[in-house]
Amino acid sequence: RLPGKPDIVLPKYKTVIFLNLYRLDKKILDGVNALKSNGRTLIFMGLSGKIFDFPDGKRTVSAANSEKLIGMKMKIESAAMPFSLWIDPDRTDFIPQKEDLRFGAEECYPGLLESDDPTAETIAFWCNGNPGMARKKFPEWTSVFIGGARVPDIVWRTLFKDAGVHCYAQCGDVASVNASMVTYTASAYGERVLTMPSREILEDVFTGEKIRTAEDGSCRLFLKRHETRVFFR
Repeated sequence: RLPGKPDIVLPKYKTVIFLNLYRLDKKILDGVNALKSNGRTLIFMGLSGKIFDFPDGKRTVSAANSEKLIGMKMKIESAAMPFSLWIDPDRTDFIPQKEDLRFGAEECYPGLLESDDPTAETIAFWCNGNPGMARKKFPEWTSVFIGGARVPDIVWRTLFKDAGVHCYAQCGDVASVNASMVTYTASAYGERVLTMPSREILEDVFTGEKIRTAEDGSCRLFLKRHETRVFFR
């Protein structure tokens, strides 16, 4: 269980995302370190770990602080750069479809974090050519650093699949699932694919229609844009 959070059972989660854990102290760092086990993937975004508060009131700002959290060698770029990343298919095969993706924001900021670890896999680049998104695998866990924002669905989906997370919905769609119900909201008009972990029967809450999924757990639904279907499991 996570220190200070007795209701959170660690083995349940294959991936944990820290949206911008930029400020650390020993208690927070110990809590995160407890998650670095069981093959789990931890995703650190933005300026993660850049500021460290010591018990005596001293505060430091450094790449070394981020290294303690992220688990890979980091550096801080002093020059202002656009807050956007490029997944260049000529330099990385992270996305199987070999898509050329640019994401983030055009506003410029100084002090952005970069991966400076030759043992880490570079996934995306800042405009200066240095790694702004990287992944490093350890025997017990995997670290992912994403320096930018507005990460596309396909990037999240690839990260989650690589981490062993089951993906219920197609890119852009939203699925909410618990032990007894499933909701599926379409981002576009047309046929959508809902994929359950295994074969089962779903019952539409409103119409009573029963849908038996295929052997791989998938079923096809025709939905209008932003339409939501709700099922009992």
